[in-house]
Amino acid sequence: MKMADEMIQPERQTNADCGLSSQRFKRGTPFVSHDVRSAIHNRIEMCQSQYGDTLYSDPSVATDKGHRFRPASPCHQHLQVVSSAKAHATLSLGTPVRTARSNRFIAATASVKKWHVGRACRTHHMLGLLIGFCAILGLAVGSFLNVVIYRVPRHESIVAPGSACPSCATPIRGWDNIPVLSWVLLRGRCRACRAPISLRYPMVELACAALFAGTAARFGHQWDLPAFLVLFAGLLALSCIDVEHMLLPKSIVWPLTVLVTILLLLAAAETDNWHAFTIGAICAAAWFAVFFALNLASPRLMGFGDVRLSLVLGLSLGWLGVGYVLLGFFAANLIGAAVGIALIATKQIERQSRIPYGIFLAAGCALAVFAGPELLRPFSNYSI
Repeated sequence: MKMADEMIQPERQTNADCGLSSQRFKRGTPFVSHDVRSAIHNRIEMCQSQYGDTLYSDPSVATDKGHRFRPASPCHQHLQVVSSAKAHATLSLGTPVRTARSNRFIAATASVKKWHVGRACRTHHMLGLLIGFCAILGLAVGSFLNVVIYRVPRHESIVAPGSACPSCATPIRGWDNIPVLSWVLLRGRCRACRAPISLRYPMVELACAALFAGTAARFGHQWDLPAFLVLFAGLLALSCIDVEHMLLPKSIVWPLTVLVTILLLLAAAETDNWHAFTIGAICAAAWFAVFFALNLASPRLMGFGDVRLSLVLGLSLGWLGVGYVLLGFFAANLIGAAVGIALIATKQIERQSRIPYGIFLAAGCALAVFAGPELLRPFSNYSI
């Protein structure tokens, strides 16, 4: 380190605190300003963590002082740092780095680093608990979604009566209604009539648990987490109904839209992020306008259930950014086209056959939420 001549100051005081004699403070030693000294302290901390507590460039010096030899970093070669009476450290060839002052500095730094590491560990621990809680919650919600999926298309109440076997109408007892576990213990059959129970029931429960756990990992302890938990629960139920009945019931779509809107409003109020909510509202209106125009042009091409669903999709993805809306719309059409071509190629459907579009909208939304941060990273400079 070379400094201008006007910064070179003689120093003859003895720093008893650091144990440095006046012989070390001789004319020609550069005076180190506060900013430079802070930079040197950062360098000391880095080298201490890399090479150990004491640095020597000469093995003989380390042997004489009873220390184990550690190779000095090249940045310490021919470097001598001396400040005024409160010198913090002296770095030179064959000179130990640590002094009384630097000892206290390194101890304080280690204490701060330990606090940060402990805080990070606690944060990861709390996130793990949140993910586990949301996964268990997803199993319970998935069990309720099975009731919604079965009863809503049949215009039955989802409140009463209680769950019963579809074959023999025997009420299902509480210990036979545990998500996933009961289906496994009963080997997929009714306890009373031994009629087979559809594999859809445990699959919906597991899918809901996975979606809830993934959403908790994606958003963490943020105010918009409840909105996206509700969104994915609704999309899962709508997707299953759309596949089975080619229907997106408005009795599910409208309550889902209202509930997600309220939760995002609360998130915007708590975080003062009204910009994101405004962008989401604009995207919801734009997506609705596009789908409404397609429905007017060709009702066979675009059902009005998809038009209703576009509102909540545009609002939710628009909350994250315009790029997420474009990604979700593009992914939905790409997945739908790929599945349609595969079904036509395998002669599962005819070219004129209709396929459910709601499940592809839900899949595109999920892909945009979970994979969007990585897929949109190259375009981050262009986000709104």
